[in-house]
Amino acid sequence: RLHRKLKKYQIGEATDDVRLCIMCLRAIMNNQNGFNLVIQHTSALNYITLSLQHKNYRCKALILELLAAVCLVELGHDVVLAAFDNFRIKCQEKHRFEILMKSFTQPSEFNVDYMVACMQFINIIVHSVQDMNYRVYLQEEFKLLGLDECLKKYLEIHSECDLFILQIHAFLDNYFDVGQLLEDSETKQQAIGKVSELEEQLAITNERIQELESGNSNKI
Repeated sequence: RLHRKLKKYQIGEATDDVRLCIMCLRAIMNNQNGFNLVIQHTSALNYITLSLQHKNYRCKALILELLAAVCLVELGHDVVLAAFDNFRIKCQEKHRFEILMKSFTQPSEFNVDYMVACMQFINIIVHSVQDMNYRVYLQEEFKLLGLDECLKKYLEIHSECDLFILQIHAFLDNYFDVGQLLEDSETKQQAIGKVSELEEQLAITNERIQELESGNSNKI
């Protein structure tokens, strides 16, 4: 009977403690007071993030959905990044987000829910930052882990997954092309330099005109 009930609600076997805990936390965080309690707890986000090691893709998707929601509240973004810093230390990653990105770029199976949740999380963790320099830094952090090349591939082979493709386009539409920004900056500086040069020439010309007009007045 218990097995049928668990199957009905699609929450897996009772022995799957991690997944059940995440689902309970999601229910708690649907309430404002519960959400605040989880955010303010010194270790809660660390444990939630460490649960990304779970092999079940639906469980991993739930975790990323929770973390994405936390990113959108005041100071939540910093708390989530701190949790991933802790994850890097505990799991001995060379780079932050390394294990997360490996499961995204080299999944053992293509689980739509997980891939959408992962792409949505990346969108929020990168593009919810107001400071442009910080956004570029986070963007490059994911780029170094192979995100850009992976997205090009996924656009071709998973074009039928509308929600997934929508999240990819959302990322690309907000992408800062550092090379283009530098080129635009150089072009702007060149234009400013040219304007300054023309202003100097104009000032010299005006002075010359005034001298000529003054000379003509004296002759009269």
